[in-house]
Amino acid sequence: MKQLISLAAGLLLLAAPGAAAQAASPGMASPAAMPAPEPEGAPPVPLPSPETDGVPPLDLTDHRRSGGGASMKQLPLCLALVLLLSACSPAALQNTSDTADTPVEVTDCGEYIDRHGEITGAEARDQFLSAVESGSPADIRIIQYTIEGDPVTIDVSFDGKTFTSTQDTTQDQFGPQQVTTAEWDHLLSSELVADTYGDGSTRTVRTTWFLSPVPQKEIDANPLAEYDSLYLFDRTDTLR
Repeated sequence: MKQLISLAAGLLLLAAPGAAAQAASPGMASPAAMPAPEPEGAPPVPLPSPETDGVPPLDLTDHRRSGGGASMKQLPLCLALVLLLSACSPAALQNTSDTADTPVEVTDCGEYIDRHGEITGAEARDQFLSAVESGSPADIRIIQYTIEGDPVTIDVSFDGKTFTSTQDTTQDQFGPQQVTTAEWDHLLSSELVADTYGDGSTRTVRTTWFLSPVPQKEIDANPLAEYDSLYLFDRTDTLR
């Protein structure tokens, strides 16, 4: 807005000399410029002649056309700029930096450790599942131990829509010595229900969560198809 106002002021200043030239046209000479009357009896003063004295002839062009014309040409531009300034909305001239994206807070859920069924950090698992259900970004580290006792680390990051996993098997002496990263679109779960005593009084429900590139409905529609997946963790609940 300040730059537009300065531009308008500059254009008005450009128009001012034309108006001044129009005011100083030959037809509007001031009294100070009028020659004083000669006293009576004084000899006449000869006027210079262009042919004899080398004085250029007077330019009798109407300066109202040359001086005032430039001002009249600039006047519509000034009026248009004033109308533009009056039509501008403050919302359109506001600083666009105010709309910059703010950093998204990511919840660090901590570590979930599965040592042959002995679970440490179950609250980290539950916090991560709650964050995914609500669509909130979250991170979790999962450590799974092999039968030989070697740790396999899986870092999972959820950005609110998709999942990124980084699996480190470099400490698994019988596994591939590598670090792999993959993108996943879905976190799915499956349930295994067991009748503990065979009389229906107590049931055990084991829920397993895994990452998948396809939704559950596609897996159900193609039960014989093979899809990549990454096992994360599970939970066992007893229902009475």
